[in-house]
Amino acid sequence: MTTTNPGSEPLAFTQALHTYLPTPDISKTLVRGLENCGYVDSLKDWSYHTQQGPVSFEGETDRIYESGNSLIVETPSGNRRITAIGSDSTVVWNPGPEKAARLSDFPDVAWESMLCVESANALGDYRVLNTGQSHTLGVMIGRE
Repeated sequence: MTTTNPGSEPLAFTQALHTYLPTPDISKTLVRGLENCGYVDSLKDWSYHTQQGPVSFEGETDRIYESGNSLIVETPSGNRRITAIGSDSTVVWNPGPEKAARLSDFPDVAWESMLCVESANALGDYRVLNTGQSHTLGVMIGRE
């Protein structure tokens, strides 16, 4: 996704590519590559934490990591490598059972078989474009 500023004033913005990935079982799914990274947890009053070990899922998860590192998503059916382009932040999201039940466009049990790993420009990784400048945010997903 390429964003261009056609205006006459600087443009500050955040963005994320909402990449939904399948898994046969979210409770047996891990995201590796964010170990020891700082993150903000939107479910805990936007408090700051440091990731200990791989990211695992025990319910609703909504975190913004200060990292654009390549990641490995391990699922029972195989692994995927996620490589961000133009990003120094990553959002990891799963609605968990309660939020999934409240989402009108999301089946109640779908949270058990998906996760979202988003290449992003968020929090301190926001971008500023001067007149005529562009920024490209991308993601490459491959089998590991």
